[in-house]
Amino acid sequence: VTVQEFICNNLEKKPLVLRRENKEFYSQLITIEDIDRHLGYVGHKYPDVCVADALNDIQKSEYVLDGDRIDKTQVYRLFDQGATVVMRKMHHFIPALAQLVRSAEKTFGCEFQTNVYFTPAGAKQGFKIHYDTHDIFALQILGSKRWRIYGAPVELPFGGQDYHSASMDPGPKSEEFDLHAGDLYYSPRGLVHDCITTGECSIHVTLGMLAHTWTELFIESLMNVCQQNPEFRRYLPVGAMAPGADRAALETIFQSLVATFAAQAQLGPALEHFRDGFLNSRQADTTGRFTDLARLDGVAPQSSVVSRPDLS
Repeated sequence: VTVQEFICNNLEKKPLVLRRENKEFYSQLITIEDIDRHLGYVGHKYPDVCVADALNDIQKSEYVLDGDRIDKTQVYRLFDQGATVVMRKMHHFIPALAQLVRSAEKTFGCEFQTNVYFTPAGAKQGFKIHYDTHDIFALQILGSKRWRIYGAPVELPFGGQDYHSASMDPGPKSEEFDLHAGDLYYSPRGLVHDCITTGECSIHVTLGMLAHTWTELFIESLMNVCQQNPEFRRYLPVGAMAPGADRAALETIFQSLVATFAAQAQLGPALEHFRDGFLNSRQADTTGRFTDLARLDGVAPQSSVVSRPDLS
């Protein structure tokens, strides 16, 4: 599946499962040793590290000490009892995941993040049935997980439109499959799912796509118009929310403001604001910079010097 085929056929439209038939395909991204090292020396704060169990409501107080410090002994105990260990934004700590995020951001032109989920064997389930409010790529690193796919009660939900089991119908189960090490599953936001481990423990990485929507672009453009026009910044008329308010008069003002927005809204400034924000928030890849500096004395007229890769 080429990137262009994926964008045309799947992105925001329908899920995709890629079977690699190679359990080592993602083995260089993260290992159990990396997780041990992270929990042992780096990841000591909540919610960067947390635990979840769909069958048991685990309270923060069970494994978090004063403030946000993780009690690692309790994390190991809860994992042994069936809980999933969740490690957020691991691309800040694991170089291979940082490279993965950088590659995805360069390809799609938007922010990405990675979370890591470590679940014990034996039909264990970290999270209850739900949907994500951003598109995800699930990369199975170790073991396997059984995914169960349902419907989409909210098509392309906003970031704050979370799934609520009490008021939303997930729909019938439409698909069930096992994701094995080396496989990938893409899920558009809003597609309800859950997953459990099989007979072996599982490590999977979710590569989350945090792209801007047209709604956000319209809001940004609206704010630009509002900053130039004081009429948008006036209070609503006194009594506007009273039962006897003059709705016709209010409608006239409202439609006048809508017409002003339509006449003055500009795509360019809003788009440039998003572009600048994205570029300025990215960290440069400085791997090896001090090593290069330490070798400067060895540069001679016959030396070959090239620019650092991936500068664009």
